[in-house]
Amino acid sequence: MCLIIHNPLCLDVDPDIIESALWQNQDGFGIFYHDTGEILRTMSADKVFDILTDIKRGYTCHFRYSTSGKIGKKQCHPFRIDDRYSLMMNGTIERLVSSKTVDTMELCKILAGLEEERILNILRTYSCRFSLLNHSTGQAIMVNRDLWTEHKGVHFSKDPVAYYTRKTPTTPLCPPSTTSPWKYQSTVKPYGYRKSDAWMAPEVGGRNALDDPWDDDPFDTTSKEWQAYYDSLEQLELEDSLATLPSGELHLVAVYGTLKQGRGNHDRHLSKAAYIGDGVTDELYPMVVGGIPYLIDEPGKGHRVKVEVYQVDNATLRKLDGLEGHPGWYVRRKLKIRLTAGGSLEAWVYTIPLHRRYTHMDDTGVYHNEF
Repeated sequence: MCLIIHNPLCLDVDPDIIESALWQNQDGFGIFYHDTGEILRTMSADKVFDILTDIKRGYTCHFRYSTSGKIGKKQCHPFRIDDRYSLMMNGTIERLVSSKTVDTMELCKILAGLEEERILNILRTYSCRFSLLNHSTGQAIMVNRDLWTEHKGVHFSKDPVAYYTRKTPTTPLCPPSTTSPWKYQSTVKPYGYRKSDAWMAPEVGGRNALDDPWDDDPFDTTSKEWQAYYDSLEQLELEDSLATLPSGELHLVAVYGTLKQGRGNHDRHLSKAAYIGDGVTDELYPMVVGGIPYLIDEPGKGHRVKVEVYQVDNATLRKLDGLEGHPGWYVRRKLKIRLTAGGSLEAWVYTIPLHRRYTHMDDTGVYHNEF
């Protein structure tokens, strides 16, 4: 679900919409202030009410409903792409969904280091609503604007009238109120009552969300603590997947996109890998560049695609599989590569299967030999 509110002019938002958004998206809140580029994340519904009912600054905010990753302040939008940009998303990218990390966070890894135009082109390939946040200018760009709804001058990533009409039913935890401007007044705030996670109310055996130690400080996703947390998730993923490969085995991988030298994903994934050399695919392949490149598994059509070849271990190969969504999105298969220095070899290449060329990407019919 989720909901993004884009309100750079700080127009009034009906309190019923805010209340309904909180009840239907109980997994955290983040806000970006347009005047300073400041970001605040919180698990406190009380703080959200205070912020949005008394705000006098332009903002874009995100109410989270978790479909991927854990629940807590560290997983609240927006997520940092790099030193220039952060990202909010309403929607799900199936190939990036994981129980251990958030799909938006994985998408940010793909976008890191790219120019704004390329970032926007990539985001437009997904049927999700995005807000690209510029730290230095305070600008928030609505991506896939045709999927947004405008209501009283404010833009919403979903129809706010639907939020207004979908009320929480009266329960012992949510009795009718005669004093509140909202139809229902909860004795336990939404973020304090989640039976499925660590933010449960004390009455049901959990810890109250208002005691969140991160609540008063915007969480810095560039901090050492965040990096240690993120690395621990990656380690768990590797431990789960490495059993399928013989220990100590090395692999040749040919890359043609964001994993190449100087691109956004190279330093994180291949900076320690052994560089074998550059070359081209032995056969012609159609490669579409729509923000990021897609090499379609249709030999004999297109161009000999330029690649860089690396030797990687099991752990690195599994990281690459996760980044590329193998086998649910790209599929890793061995192709023959002609090296520029002479000779040829076989290497793993991530390709788009023919049957996914219209469901996973936009095949424009315009093909390239280099990204």
